[in-house]
Amino acid sequence: MKRKRIIGMIIVKDGLAVQSFGFSRYLPLGKPELIAENLERWEADAIGIISIDRKDKGPDLDLISKVAKHVYGTPLIYGGGIITPEDAISVINHGAERIIVDSLLFDSTETAEIITQKIGKQALIASLPFRIYKNNLVHYNYLEKNFDEISQKLLRTINSNIFSELLLINKDEGGVSPYPTNIISFLKMNKIDTPIIAFGSLDNINDMRILLKQDQIAAIAIGNSLNYRENNISILKNNLSDLYLRPMTI
Repeated sequence: MKRKRIIGMIIVKDGLAVQSFGFSRYLPLGKPELIAENLERWEADAIGIISIDRKDKGPDLDLISKVAKHVYGTPLIYGGGIITPEDAISVINHGAERIIVDSLLFDSTETAEIITQKIGKQALIASLPFRIYKNNLVHYNYLEKNFDEISQKLLRTINSNIFSELLLINKDEGGVSPYPTNIISFLKMNKIDTPIIAFGSLDNINDMRILLKQDQIAAIAIGNSLNYRENNISILKNNLSDLYLRPMTI
């Protein structure tokens, strides 16, 4: 059994780290590279960066390089603007160890397969914004600004041998609505068996504990709440030390 991870997440818009509220309102926090530096010092198991304004712009390679220079031993994960295998390779070459893709789940499964062949399955993470609606798991479409049922085609893509993990993002994050701790029941209902990274409105340690105890949850990713308390990840790891987490170095 692999140890569970706590990932520090940074949402970036217009070059700045922001606090997100339901991915519709944003509060500037500062330079992403400085926040990443703090997350490493606080012993995050990985640092995730999602650039939310990269449509038709490609990945933000300058941002990745800048953050990579401030992070020396913590794995860096990047998502945003990756639509071609060349994009994926450039992101890896600029300092990220793993990448997150969203639109490729719908637009081009074939491209995602090629990316896996070039950088390896372990380096590729699928992203799925979701909401629990009418007692079912539905996908939030950022482009259309609506919710879709999880189709059989999407289900096959998620469960394929292309992705190592699924970043399951609570659309109502940022304090809008807490992460559903019964998420596994909805995954089983939809026959999703890919390891999950849970992200969005995770600021309650009891909710974190419930999620981390479930086998399919490989990691929890935390964003907003980490920015308002020094050494927050270290404190969380101490409080969750009875669980099978990655050990702290000190």
